[in-house]
Amino acid sequence: MKLILENANVTLNANEILKGVNFEINEGEKIAIVGRNGSGKTTLVNLLIGKLEPDNLESRKVMGKVSVGHLEQVSFEDEEKTLQDEVDSIFAPILKIGEKLKYLEEQMSVNPTEKIINDYIATEHNYEIMGGYTLQKSYDKAFRAFGFSAEDTTKKLVEFSGGQRTRIFLIKLLFSKPDILVLDEPTNHLDTDAIMWLEEYLKNYKKTVVFVSHDREFINNVANIVYEIENKKAVKYVGNYDDYRRIKNENYEKQLKEFEAYKEEKDRLQAVADRFRYKATKAKMAQSKLKQIERMEEVFAPEAETNKNFHVNLKPKEDSGLEVLKLENLKYGYSEPFGEISAKIYRGDRVAIIGGNGLGKSTLLKTIMGKVAPLGGKIKFGDKLHIGYFDQQTIVIERSNDSVLESFLKVYPDLSTEEARRKLGAFMFSGDDVFKEVNNLSGGERVRLKLAEIFVDAPNVLILDEPTNHLDIRGRERLEEILSSYEGTLIFVSHDRYFVRKLARGVICQSENEVKYFKDLTYDEFLKKHSDNKISVEVDVCEKTKTRPTKEMSEHNRIREKNKTREKLEREIKKLEEVLAKKNEEYNAPENCSNVELLMQLGEEIRVAEERLEKIMEEWLLVTES
Repeated sequence: MKLILENANVTLNANEILKGVNFEINEGEKIAIVGRNGSGKTTLVNLLIGKLEPDNLESRKVMGKVSVGHLEQVSFEDEEKTLQDEVDSIFAPILKIGEKLKYLEEQMSVNPTEKIINDYIATEHNYEIMGGYTLQKSYDKAFRAFGFSAEDTTKKLVEFSGGQRTRIFLIKLLFSKPDILVLDEPTNHLDTDAIMWLEEYLKNYKKTVVFVSHDREFINNVANIVYEIENKKAVKYVGNYDDYRRIKNENYEKQLKEFEAYKEEKDRLQAVADRFRYKATKAKMAQSKLKQIERMEEVFAPEAETNKNFHVNLKPKEDSGLEVLKLENLKYGYSEPFGEISAKIYRGDRVAIIGGNGLGKSTLLKTIMGKVAPLGGKIKFGDKLHIGYFDQQTIVIERSNDSVLESFLKVYPDLSTEEARRKLGAFMFSGDDVFKEVNNLSGGERVRLKLAEIFVDAPNVLILDEPTNHLDIRGRERLEEILSSYEGTLIFVSHDRYFVRKLARGVICQSENEVKYFKDLTYDEFLKKHSDNKISVEVDVCEKTKTRPTKEMSEHNRIREKNKTREKLEREIKKLEEVLAKKNEEYNAPENCSNVELLMQLGEEIRVAEERLEKIMEEWLLVTES
């Protein structure tokens, strides 16, 4: 199986989007596509899935029979179906084999003929290869990780929100297992738990994965190949995100040195030729130098990276007091509290708030900012605070017919038009960009405009709710650079683990059952602390669950499930031992000793059954010893 683009060109509305693109997909690869917003990543994806044809049609080649699955290609045929019915339709082929296996088990217990036994072994082997034994477990894990409860399975598809529907589409696509799985920003709409589950699923996916992402941690954990789309071309790098950045920098430095050496030698030879070309006694030497120049293999300067980005020197106008914020038994939420927290945050602290979707992280920030009334407890602010607040919801839903310039001047009415344009230029709004309507801005442009409105005022406290959403990788890296050198106090919510790792020096972990402040810990120290205690931070400490079982009930359920699993495995062991006894009896029967073909067939069946028995015995030991 292979899909290739060779010198593919794409022109849309007379604009050249991609030029001479070479891209290759081989079986089992995990390929990440990265690039600036507007660089052509989506166009490339549409080329790969066949939704868009290249200008030169012969440049797209598919070798072998290939099934390609893409999120946009998955849809609900009947929205009145329940979620459970929709999922069952994905698993229909496996469930059918499972039903046949159950039927054969019943037949073997009544009349274990050779035909039934052979059919059972073949069916069981096929069922295992298709993931039948782990299907329910994988399905349950996916639904829990993606924020669905047992009650959700009975709801009709039409009842789910847009974000939930996207997650259902994604689950449906993942479990349909196409040869090439194509995902465009798969971590959007997912919290950290779901992202970590998806990472693990894709790492173990036996087929090919191609994905577009701005999530550097996700790329690091999944990809073994990275293609960067830049200057209308695609450049391949072997490795994950960190490998790609390292190799790209090394290649640039190497090519720059080679170009400088080439230019220096060429200039030297040209200077000698120019000096002596008109002197009769030296003319021959001058001609020799010119010929040397002609014979030199030309070395080109490395293509400069598209580094256009926003920039600002974010320095607070004045220092705040030492104690910035004190939360005393603060209960926050709406009709019911999401949680209760006590914490002291001091000048210069950098605190990340992490946890699952829907657990109240944004509500905590809104409560601190006075946009949501507290349900109990106290909020005390320190002295000389000048707060800049970035609200992700405002970025998404805010509507305005104002231009970028008009919107900015409403925040800073004392600025002249020239001063306002200069400050907006630092956030990549130059030329006619300042006359764009806010309504028509992309997500990334809206983020940059809001950051301009906040940063230009030089606050000494920043409270940011998902500031990296809609920013491309270069934008996220620039924001990290600005905030890393920021001397004020930073409190932020983010699902971007790379961003959190770079900035956090304290963590507020929001879970279903509690909110806890881990002061003066980096993100890695926070993870290690809980790893040492055998706790999976993102999955257990910050887990989103719909129910709160007591410790006693959880233990009871665990033992019950353990006993059910053990009994099932013991039944399978017994059946396989009976099958092996019968097969060995046939293999050793005197009347079969000269039938080479039958003995080879029996030998293979015995091998398969013994391997299966050994695997089940290992599972049984794990269950009985746990």
